[in-house]
Amino acid sequence: MTNNGLIGPAHQPGVYNIDCAVAGGRWTCVGKSSDERDALSMAGQQAALTGGRFRVCAPDETVVFDSAPFSVASAQGSAYETTAAAKALKLTYTLAVDECYRVQFDHVHQLAVIGDMANASYEWVIEAHEKIVAHSNEGHGDASCALRDGLIAYHGLGDVTEAVESNVPCVLSSRPFVLRDRLLLDE
Repeated sequence: MTNNGLIGPAHQPGVYNIDCAVAGGRWTCVGKSSDERDALSMAGQQAALTGGRFRVCAPDETVVFDSAPFSVASAQGSAYETTAAAKALKLTYTLAVDECYRVQFDHVHQLAVIGDMANASYEWVIEAHEKIVAHSNEGHGDASCALRDGLIAYHGLGDVTEAVESNVPCVLSSRPFVLRDRLLLDE
């Protein structure tokens, strides 16, 4: 099988398969998940952490994510200047100083991870026609976590090209839980 110009591995049927590009234009299957969000999370995080090329193939063998379009900022600073639309966002936990990642999904949608690299605080931003259609405001402490959450959010948006208001908190927030109930013990 050939996908994206590279020769593909045998996949387990009925699940989302995660592949890693290897030498010679070949792919090797490195994981699988029955849940699309989990597969996207794993592939996005591995791409962000290793700089390697990863993809997710749906059960019907279509590629739903390929990290080839990733561009990663250098360790010395941002490879990109944050867009004007991102700079205009009113964010609670970070400043839109640096752009760490940019993923081009199609000719309309892009995902960027923005933030302040000096203070290790990041947000994801989804753009369509140079306008922000969705963004986080969680203060992710790791750019790869913001990338993971942004990938999941993008795949939940569909073909949206106008701003979306969401009052639902991100379920993959990197912030710790707060236990509200106390356990009372008899003396």
